[in-house]
Parts: sequence; C-alpha cells; structure tokens
Amino acid sequence: MHHLRTLQLHKLREQMLEEGAQEGLWIAGMLSHGWRLESDLPFVQWFNGVQLKYEDIVYMNNFFPDD
Repeated sequence: MHHLRTLQLHKLREQMLEEGAQEGLWIAGMLSHGWRLESDLPFVQWFNGVQLKYEDIVYMNNFFPDD
C-alpha cells in the first residue's frame, strides 16, 4: 500500500541529505529523533515540489529509525 510513497520519501530524504540544505537537515534531524509535526500544519513543500503531509512524516519516521 505504501510502496510507491515509500520510494518517493526515500529518494526525497537522500536528496535532502546530499544537498545539505538547512531545511533538509532540519526535517531529517527531526525525523531521526522521533519528532512529529502537528496534523493541522499546512503541507510542507520540499525538494522537487514533493509535499509532505502529517501522515507522510509519521510514516517516514517509522520507516527510517535512528541512523
């Protein structure tokens, strides 16, 4: 069910870390430390126009435990 979204999030995370952008490091750091974004926040747009929703953040956090 999450297969395509998982691949998209995986690519997005890799690109964030490779580019070393502040926003990318911030969100990756939040995720790796188990933080959650509030569900009422608007979509957060990152690289290549990929938009992360609350559900994506929670799912991505579960998919990528501490490195």
